[in-house]
Amino acid sequence: RIFLKNFPLGFEKITDETKRNNLFLKILIPLALKLNEDIMIERKKLLKLQEKIDEGKNFSKQDIDYLEKLAKEYDLFTTFNDDIRHNYFLAELQNRVDRIPPSIIVTAAIIETNWGASRIVKEGNSLYKILEWHTTEGLKPIGENEDNSYRIKIYPDLYSSIKDYALKVNSAPSFEKLRNLRREYRELNNNMVGHILAPYTFGSSNLHNYPGIFDYTLA
Repeated sequence: RIFLKNFPLGFEKITDETKRNNLFLKILIPLALKLNEDIMIERKKLLKLQEKIDEGKNFSKQDIDYLEKLAKEYDLFTTFNDDIRHNYFLAELQNRVDRIPPSIIVTAAIIETNWGASRIVKEGNSLYKILEWHTTEGLKPIGENEDNSYRIKIYPDLYSSIKDYALKVNSAPSFEKLRNLRREYRELNNNMVGHILAPYTFGSSNLHNYPGIFDYTLA
């Protein structure tokens, strides 16, 4: 697989829509697959810790430091302390640190960037229009409103944008139903496919009909 850091110069000027869209998929699909490989490496570490607990062993300091770090990354919080705290982190992280169907990752990017033709891709490697508030850093939105309190986040490369979107899906409260359905399918040993999770992608946008747009684009 070839991993590109950016879209080719002049990508948005390709007039042949089919050619441009096919190139878009060839660029994003390898990155989406790599993302899931990286997520599953992390998940295997968590499952090893679960095996340790199932065998009646205690967490080491290294285990605790790892859980605390990962919990912070995935926006987990609890007032519990000691073993209860870390058992809670372990259980909840197993629901969050999990693969996302590549079709979900790619479809969301299609909608937010118009198949890579949007300026946010060219100027900021942004595939999902993730916002940062109360800052002057990032891309200033054009033609949306007079609100000057936010910017569109800029990334050093495309993979960083995809990784940030995945973290949002795997941690934000607005995607909790998607994560719970994903867990149910995993427990039933069924494959998680994009069109099943599509109705729960509303956490990606403020548009009321976003899941419908998503499902249509996915098809």
